[in-house]
This record gives sequence, C-alpha cells and structure tokens, in this order.
Amino acid sequence: EEAEAMAMSQRGGGGGGGGGGGGGYVNIGEDPALDQFMEAYCEMLTKYEQELTKPFKEAMLFLSRIECQFKALTLLSSDSPSSACGDGVDRNGSSEEDIDVNNLFIDPS
Repeated sequence: EEAEAMAMSQRGGGGGGGGGGGGGYVNIGEDPALDQFMEAYCEMLTKYEQELTKPFKEAMLFLSRIECQFKALTLLSSDSPSSACGDGVDRNGSSEEDIDVNNLFIDPS
C-alpha cells in the first residue's frame, strides 16, 4: 500500500504542470521529513518481511536436509549418500534451492 502511494507520488511529480497539487500528493523533495519517513518506513517493512519469512525458510531447509538423509538411508544401491540425494532431487523435479541443499548434506557416519 505504501509502495503504491510512493509510486503514485513519483508519477505525480514527474509531469510538467499537472494542475496545481497533483491530486493531493506531495512531490518527492518538497517535504524532506516525509521523504525520510517514507524511506525509513519502507526499510522497516522490508526488514519485517525478512524476519517473518526467515523461520519458514529455515524450516524448509531443515526438512529438505531430513528428506535427503531419509532417501540416502533407504537407498539399497551402493551409491554414496550425496549422489543418492541428488538423484532423488532430480526425480522429484525440485527447485534450484533444493539442489543447493545437496552441498550442505550432513553424513550421519
């Protein structure tokens, strides 16, 4: 919502005349205190989003590692655990992020 307001204020300030006040929006640079507040607010929202998604990403990484280790334990061939996990990831069509998990494989032995 705030990003939309900033984008609208930027668009309003980009025109040459615009008929007075640009529809009630203040042009960027006309109110330095407001500009500073909006920048700080956007940074705060970005950090807040990162903090909210961090536990989810950590949980997904943990579960991917566990899944990889389960696949390695249940594999009956003589493949190494890391290649077994790589084969399982390819069969499942997982994303690049899951493939990176293979590099972090923890050998239980």
